[in-house]
Amino acid sequence: GGLTVPAGYDPTNALHSAWLIFESDKKLMNATDESKATALFKMVTLGLDPSKSQGYFIPYGNAVQFQVGYQGNVMILKRDASALTVDANVIYKGDDFRFEIDPKTGKRFVTKHEQTLESLDSEEPIGVWAQITFDDERLNHTEIMTYEQVKKAWLQSPMLKDEKSIENSKTHKNFREEMIKKTVINRASKRFRNTVGVATNESILRDLEKKERKMIFDAEIEEHQAKEEIDFEAPEEEKESIDIVEPEIVDTRINEDTGEILDADFKEYESAQDDEERAPF
Repeated sequence: GGLTVPAGYDPTNALHSAWLIFESDKKLMNATDESKATALFKMVTLGLDPSKSQGYFIPYGNAVQFQVGYQGNVMILKRDASALTVDANVIYKGDDFRFEIDPKTGKRFVTKHEQTLESLDSEEPIGVWAQITFDDERLNHTEIMTYEQVKKAWLQSPMLKDEKSIENSKTHKNFREEMIKKTVINRASKRFRNTVGVATNESILRDLEKKERKMIFDAEIEEHQAKEEIDFEAPEEEKESIDIVEPEIVDTRINEDTGEILDADFKEYESAQDDEERAPF
């Protein structure tokens, strides 16, 4: 009840395309029926089609998640928010890049970005910016990120653990400029959609994402616990002497705001990396 299907969107075709993807991937098929249903429902709620690279299904343990792709974000902005253009440009070392902040609105806007052949040849990205434009210029949105911020965003992926893994990623190595643009556009799109509420079926989508996050969290915990080896054998009693051992102080690294344990180490899945390698844009 209350689900709105965007004009021109055929959920039947999208579901057929999605199921073909599931049938070709054992890890996706082995996911729980509940997580598969949630992922497919989220896809339909957003009005996206995986055959058009608008989103991807990523397995996490015995669960699966539907993630919106770069092209999906752009399509949602143009369809739901009537955006005219969504563009991005990488800033290289040697570029003349300047921006200002409007003190009345707090919005950023780029005042100058000049490049030279020498700066392009440097192949040293230092930042990136994206702009979403509308008929009404007051709605225009500019997103600016440093390259360090981009890399931190990449490290949020369960497929990338550190900067070395970024360097070893074929996608991030061979298509670095496109991956940088993709990251800033996804961030700009998400922030703008969340600000003005242009995402379709908002209330349903919020419930689905909350449910999806819990299933992914439970799947990762279960996978982690299954790999732990617990020794139930009691230690032999020392008869001749008793050594007093000082208790070891363990650094638990807990987020004081959320209570989240920060040192959990869950195994990433190769098929998720493969999905990212196959569809970098």
